[in-house]
Amino acid sequence: MPRTPTPTPALSRGRVDDIQFTSGGAGNQWTYIDGQRYATWWDVRTKDWKRGDSVTFRPYMRALWHGMEPIPCADSIRKESRT
Repeated sequence: MPRTPTPTPALSRGRVDDIQFTSGGAGNQWTYIDGQRYATWWDVRTKDWKRGDSVTFRPYMRALWHGMEPIPCADSIRKESRT
């Protein structure tokens, strides 16, 4: 049976308010964008944005651990280009 493609969520825009590094087992950070806390995964060596920057990102819901409720997550965070 062919798989039904999952639509890619649209990108959102916002401003990075804060970043909180975690020491837990999920390997994530908490990134606050426009007041919303998102679980995020990114490499500090390759990210192109910082606190206060306007960014685009892909928000979605996901459980961090099996059996937990989904929480807001974000990936594909990129600094908005100024053109």
